[in-house]
Amino acid sequence: NAIHAIMLYRRKLDRAQIKPLMLLHTIPMCSSQYERMFNTSRVPGVDTDTLVHVNESKHIVVYHKGRF
Repeated sequence: NAIHAIMLYRRKLDRAQIKPLMLLHTIPMCSSQYERMFNTSRVPGVDTDTLVHVNESKHIVVYHKGRF
């Protein structure tokens, strides 16, 4: 299922087993954004929102038809 596949991808990211995307097959693209792909939440603020990143989270949230 989708959650299992995403967790397998996350494991590869944690183990640095994902090769960087290449531009024109020669220039590696920056992969620093992968660090924030998981364990990151947007917290609403009055004037601006804040991104909060937790390093060692082992939980997922499933939202389906208006319910968690």
